[in-house]
Amino acid sequence: MPEVTHTTAPMTLYETLALIMSAIAILIPIIQWAWRKWAMKPILKYHPTGRASLWCNTSGSYITVEGIFEALRKPIIVKKMAVEIERKQDGRKLNLQWSTFICPINQSIAGNFASSMETAHPFRVEADSIMCAFTEYADFFDAARKSIEPAMTKYAQAWEQCRGNMQSPQQAMQHMQNSEEYAAARAELEKALYWEIGQYSLNLVVNHGNTASTYKYSFAVSEKERDKLQANIREVLNTVIFRTYGIQPHFQTVQVEICSVE
Repeated sequence: MPEVTHTTAPMTLYETLALIMSAIAILIPIIQWAWRKWAMKPILKYHPTGRASLWCNTSGSYITVEGIFEALRKPIIVKKMAVEIERKQDGRKLNLQWSTFICPINQSIAGNFASSMETAHPFRVEADSIMCAFTEYADFFDAARKSIEPAMTKYAQAWEQCRGNMQSPQQAMQHMQNSEEYAAARAELEKALYWEIGQYSLNLVVNHGNTASTYKYSFAVSEKERDKLQANIREVLNTVIFRTYGIQPHFQTVQVEICSVE
């Protein structure tokens, strides 16, 4: 019998192109996955609202900064946040760690508006999304409170010894303001008042992944704002007396504008 030979017709140009396109279609998702997994780096952006609140009480001087985080390309876990503040007039620095998150939505409770708070903790920002971070930064080691507390305790003890002779809150405040214990407690509170008139720099340091990002800002404290904070010191001292008469203290919040520094 004659030998039968089988021949394969060469691929047409169309078939060759179709094969190449099929291979590319298979490779593209693999390349994209590898790029996202190994080559593409996440980007964390911070968008401040432009406001910060300054505080000073028995916890010392601290600050609340309002802002929003945005994660680009990949999810990002924010592990820790801190602020480094420098007072320009004398170079004195204040280093504070995140302490609490403040809910940006106020709730009406018994006719008064209040915000809820939670202890600061690591959080995740999903890829190409945003998350509010209205954050309070305070002294991690509570150094100011440790310094203020003994003087405030002696002041409260002095009030307990004489309050039975006081006929009105006004008489009580006048009497206590002339005492040594009041002067000592006020001196400790004023020592803890970091916010003076002038310019400040604020560096927000955010630890995420294996790196840290720093966002730089500046703000100023006016004479009026400084006076409000000093009035809060007097209110802290009067609170010891107010408890006896069922009077609510009135603390003022000082808001300042923070500006980005290039």
